[in-house]
Amino acid sequence: MAAVVFMHLRRQQQNIRRNRIFRDPYNPLDSFDYTEIVRKYRLSRPMIIDICRMFKFDLQKPTRRSRAFPASLQVMVASRFFATGSFRLVNANVHNISISSVS
Repeated sequence: MAAVVFMHLRRQQQNIRRNRIFRDPYNPLDSFDYTEIVRKYRLSRPMIIDICRMFKFDLQKPTRRSRAFPASLQVMVASRFFATGSFRLVNANVHNISISSVS
């Protein structure tokens, strides 16, 4: 009898619908300190924020359906490229995104 109850409870647990969890896009401004940001991106935190504000509407996608990267991450990837000259592999590793997303 205990085995039947156990199997019934196990089936109920397996049938529970789990909510999908979308991780927030990685934001290097929140995780790096000031000197590390300047070393990696050759720009200070306030300068990066100003650039993000200037280009926010040009870089934003009209829908969140595709889970597009926010303007801040796009600016950080571009500034990393301009700072180092390295494009795909280094940017993808630093920002924890796929290589195809950097392209």
